[in-house]
Amino acid sequence: MAKRELEEINASSMADIAFLLLVFFLVTTTFSKETQVEEKLPRKTEEPPVKFYPYNILEILANKNDRILIEGEHDIDDPAEIADYVKDFYIHPASEDKKKWPEVKKVTSTFCKSKIESYKPYLSDPELGEKYEDSIKIFEKKLMAADLLGGSYNEISDKAVIAITLDNSTKYETYIGVLDGILTGLTDLRNELSQKYFNKPYTELDKDIPEEKDMIEACQLVYPKRIFKAKGIASDE
Repeated sequence: MAKRELEEINASSMADIAFLLLVFFLVTTTFSKETQVEEKLPRKTEEPPVKFYPYNILEILANKNDRILIEGEHDIDDPAEIADYVKDFYIHPASEDKKKWPEVKKVTSTFCKSKIESYKPYLSDPELGEKYEDSIKIFEKKLMAADLLGGSYNEISDKAVIAITLDNSTKYETYIGVLDGILTGLTDLRNELSQKYFNKPYTELDKDIPEEKDMIEACQLVYPKRIFKAKGIASDE
């Protein structure tokens, strides 16, 4: 009996089918979107570490069981509640116990102008000129903010920070919730300030418009974002 010849497989057709299948899966497959946290890394500095006092720190702990504690005593069920504690940290009443809250000083346009004028004679100093030039830039920014905010504003201590302490086993979702609560509180404060003085929420200001860029910087100066993150030393409770 004559043997039947095997038909050759059309390799080009197989390649076409494989390509179509690949396109099909790329079009129909859904990729989960990862949550991103945008943070700027701190600049490298040769200066000695700053000493922080308890009253300059809003401490937020998230332990291995994902329990969230504020100042070691307030147990939070919903990370969104953190926003209220952040607001209190920034705008606490001046009459409150000074050892409980960060120091707040009033910055006026007059004060900033006097500091700028007092530094100008030292600009020509070969050793100290650069230092005083930096100081002038700082007070020029404060002057800009004070002028925009009716001649003065309250400035929280430059050593005041919000400290997030995580256990090594803390879930990433818990950390994101804590960070979101902090940023919500901070944004609310900036929105209120901007609405009061500029008749526009902070989140709607456009940094590409010079006037509004100054408004943004003024709001950030009054309510700076200073978040310190630690890991692996949270309580196991």
